[in-house]
Amino acid sequence: MKICVVGGGFFGFHVANEIQSSFLGCKIDILEAKSRPYEGAAFNNQCRLHLGFHYPRSAFTIYQSIAGYDRFVSKYSAACNEMTSNLYAVHVNGYVSADQYLAVMDSFHLKYRHVTTPGFFNNRSEIEAVITVPEQWIDLSALKKHQINEFKGNIYCNTVVSDIDARTGAVYVDDKLFNEYDLVINATYTNPNLGVTKPFYELKYELTALVNCETSFDTDTAITIMDGPFVSIYPSSAKTHTLSSVLHTPFIKCDTHLGLSQHLKQGLDTLTKASISEKIINHAGQLIDFEVGKSDLWLSAKVKLASDYGDSRETQVKREGKLVSVLCGKLDAAFEASDNIIRELMI
Repeated sequence: MKICVVGGGFFGFHVANEIQSSFLGCKIDILEAKSRPYEGAAFNNQCRLHLGFHYPRSAFTIYQSIAGYDRFVSKYSAACNEMTSNLYAVHVNGYVSADQYLAVMDSFHLKYRHVTTPGFFNNRSEIEAVITVPEQWIDLSALKKHQINEFKGNIYCNTVVSDIDARTGAVYVDDKLFNEYDLVINATYTNPNLGVTKPFYELKYELTALVNCETSFDTDTAITIMDGPFVSIYPSSAKTHTLSSVLHTPFIKCDTHLGLSQHLKQGLDTLTKASISEKIINHAGQLIDFEVGKSDLWLSAKVKLASDYGDSRETQVKREGKLVSVLCGKLDAAFEASDNIIRELMI
């Protein structure tokens, strides 16, 4: 069987490696538009391995996180890191109260422990409850190394897929036929409707930014303020944390994939990057007392269902002919996607 995976990021390699393990003898090509694998959204994210604590308003997303968590830790153990202090704080001005938040977590039997509100919160009276949870952080460099080393097929970089023929399995690069396959898996994340007769998904797009920086916190400390226009500080390496802001991390919104692509291609000038970084750092500093050292700005695209007005991040897999499309924006939900694709291969 000849299979093409479009997109050489985390999901592309994960799906390819899971297929290799399940169907010996498959020939798999990964086609990546950039000059190297892992240059897109998968390598510019918050590094959080979700267990469900981030999604009190989406039971289905919690379910998907729980379902994939143990499998992720088992398969990618070299990239998973425990923390002694992974804090979720419920703010009095959030979308859910502490009682509501904890009731949701209890309904899924998630384990957590109450802690006294730490002194580094600038307005402790606005923090209704603080818990410490067993979620882990993901070392993206270790994850990338593991996946690329495991893959036994061909990787084609600087290969921009312009179209896919779902009926024949033909893949076109720069409008020229590249090859025909028994199955094509679109794992591009930003363009899951590529090649389909009628769009699988109604989508909305964002260009997002995270500050990756040295902080005064230990690496095994994470802080997330729930659930509203707040901030999160999360480990990203042995020396750095990512800073995200619900107000300033999504800084450009687009209605079309073309619009998103144009913004990504255009990039940001130095002044714009500095302005976004300053807004994120200042927002975090208004809520949490900490110091910031050397920093850089991680830019990434985010794709959501247009109907998503809450905090859901559903994983979906849809098929037309010889084309399978993956919509998945959470690393811990990768097995939900790969399991569905393997079922399609068994049909």
